[in-house]
Amino acid sequence: MRAGVWLIACSIGCGAKTDLRDNALAGGDAQVPTHTVHGRVRVRYSPDTGPVFGPRDLSNTLIEARVADLVLTGKGWADGTFTIDHVPLGLFTLRVDDVPYEGPQLFVGVEDGVTLTMALAGRPDADRSPWTKKDVAPWTISLDNLTPLPPPNNPPSNSLLWIVSSNAGCEMASATTSLQPAPPVGATSIVDATMFLQSSPPSCHIDATRGDHTTLLHEVVSSNGRLYRKLDLPSFTAPVNTTMSIKGTLTDVPPVSTLKIDFRGGSFLGSLGPSPSIQLSLSEHAASVYPSVSIPLASASSPGDAILTIPFPDPFPSWAKSVFVAATDGSIFITREIDWTEATTTPIAIALSAPESIRASSSRIDWSRPKYAPTGQLRYRILIVDAASGSGPTLWTTDTSVTIPVGMLVIGHQYKATVTGTWSAQAVTFSTHPLDGHITEQAGKTTDEFTR
Repeated sequence: MRAGVWLIACSIGCGAKTDLRDNALAGGDAQVPTHTVHGRVRVRYSPDTGPVFGPRDLSNTLIEARVADLVLTGKGWADGTFTIDHVPLGLFTLRVDDVPYEGPQLFVGVEDGVTLTMALAGRPDADRSPWTKKDVAPWTISLDNLTPLPPPNNPPSNSLLWIVSSNAGCEMASATTSLQPAPPVGATSIVDATMFLQSSPPSCHIDATRGDHTTLLHEVVSSNGRLYRKLDLPSFTAPVNTTMSIKGTLTDVPPVSTLKIDFRGGSFLGSLGPSPSIQLSLSEHAASVYPSVSIPLASASSPGDAILTIPFPDPFPSWAKSVFVAATDGSIFITREIDWTEATTTPIAIALSAPESIRASSSRIDWSRPKYAPTGQLRYRILIVDAASGSGPTLWTTDTSVTIPVGMLVIGHQYKATVTGTWSAQAVTFSTHPLDGHITEQAGKTTDEFTR
């Protein structure tokens, strides 16, 4: 399936040039006003020097407006803008194909002049295979002498080695036991072993001339969560299919703090089922490439009914300004992004619970507003996943129901839908900037399977 963005847009009162056009939609003979609609797609990148914006090249991108059975093809340009002529006034569906890392999306209730802002880690010119369609091989690294390995069980089966470059927007990982040869239990160093890495995104081209810095992290599970040691690597330039050698001394990465998270006296955690877990990851405004930390709730100390104290290590660079705390049992999740300026607040309150009473069918999905929610507008993201392909469309709306456009789902296929409520402290005009505003609270629930 090609990646893409879909929007259901309201073009009334857009100020664009209006003409009259025969439209079978209106009953055959009726002439209805039409106009030219405009929009743009931009990307928010997060290099080490701080966030920057850049356009998404739309010059070779399929762009369509749809009104019932009427399909109108538009035109995109390298500067990220697009236009579509002769679109009837009123609601229409806009498709902007091939937006990176995203499946088909629908934004319900936006209008002419809409701006979509995507987020990607790394510098704007970083090598990203989903965009460039490059075929790359795994990276082979020779570990000549890497020491010391942390106790108590060296190397444990759940020990990982990470190569991370935030500026290049990539990460690569390998289990220590996958090294060839694997170090024996009790080993204090890795000598003459080979590590094969597959990067995420699929391409990882590190370039010292563009300011890329790279770190080797050794991650080990312990009774206190994750322990880290790291080795900052000398500057180098290499594509992912390069063979290189690493040796040096790993240094301990101390925890910077513990976080106390208040789940409203158990009201949230009580809805998560018998075996939820806490997942932690660092981010620079939702554009992180770093590994997350997953801690079973039983491993977190509980000084109160549902106030959890969670240790958090810090192997991450200074640009990481926030930590995501997610409680999940697989079908319901609650996520809170905490700015580092809040990290000393005790405890940090979780404010948003998952949407309730979700009802999904082949043509429509309905739900109720979350029981707990901050004051202000909620945006809902509805991800529909095909059980066969693992992919599907995403819909955005401020309402508590959506109608699935004809042709988005395959007849006879099984689907699940995850309805997620999101909240931003910033006021957002959804009709023109549906993805703006920094979302800090998210909570969602996945439905049972339904058939198209």
